[in-house]
Amino acid sequence: MTLFKKITYFLIIFVILNIITIYNYDYITGENKNIPFNFTIEKKDNILNISGVFPNENDSKIVLNSLKIDKSDNIIYDDNTSIDSLLIEKLKPFIEKFKEDSINGSKIIYNSNGLYVIADLKSDESIKALNEINSKNNLSATLNMKVLVKDEKALSKEIEEIKSIVEKDDKKEEVIAPAVVEQVPTIKDIQEQVNNILKTNKITFARASTNLTPESIKTVEEIAKILKNHKYEIEVGGHTDSKGNPTLNQNLSEKRAQSVKDSLINFGINKDSIKSFGYGNKFPIAQEDELGLSEENRRVEIILKEKEVK
Repeated sequence: MTLFKKITYFLIIFVILNIITIYNYDYITGENKNIPFNFTIEKKDNILNISGVFPNENDSKIVLNSLKIDKSDNIIYDDNTSIDSLLIEKLKPFIEKFKEDSINGSKIIYNSNGLYVIADLKSDESIKALNEINSKNNLSATLNMKVLVKDEKALSKEIEEIKSIVEKDDKKEEVIAPAVVEQVPTIKDIQEQVNNILKTNKITFARASTNLTPESIKTVEEIAKILKNHKYEIEVGGHTDSKGNPTLNQNLSEKRAQSVKDSLINFGINKDSIKSFGYGNKFPIAQEDELGLSEENRRVEIILKEKEVK
């Protein structure tokens, strides 16, 4: 090859390299246009859902498989992005623990500003574990995490404290009264008393949980005070609206009804006189919106029945 041809060849290569550099350079920021990918991982319906920007479909599948993501949504492909493979490896144990211990609605966000975690978790131990993984793997994530659902041990302690307070109040209210002939209330009268309590103080649960809220523990205790003075069969029925998976709704209604039954037993009701049932969304009492949501249909009912004579 002649010297002229060699010079011409190198000039062509030089021009091509310059064109590539000019195309990828951002003259405003002074940086290369090739930027890291970004994503948001959110827990919905107890599964992980990812959305974001990826270089191509194959790379997005690699990320989903590596992090064991259940579903993808709103994925955008951009050739000017690049995957941070090291970050993906570091995230694996964090994602696994996040999926196990987080509540629906919790998110992991990654963008040019770094890694952010906004999550409601099941326990203080979950927060501690995720903090340790973040530190150990040098994720440098900004963590905004809190415990939303109280564990059973804490709930039992609350019940005992409330029972203690109620017992003290009952002793203070004891008075000697003259003997009077009292009219024995009928089952209809007792049912009406229970219904009035539930109408004023609806039984509710912690978010995405079968644990009664502190307010509802007091409501159940108030109902138990009425029922333990009468020998009726008691049926606790759990109901949901039609939003979500019917099987999950059925299971949730059963567990919530069981939770109320257990609370009644804790407050002194004979366990042999109580039955609990879950009805899912089979018996609505109100019109639902277009998403199947209805606050009135999400309820727990307590029905009294006369004991069968054997």
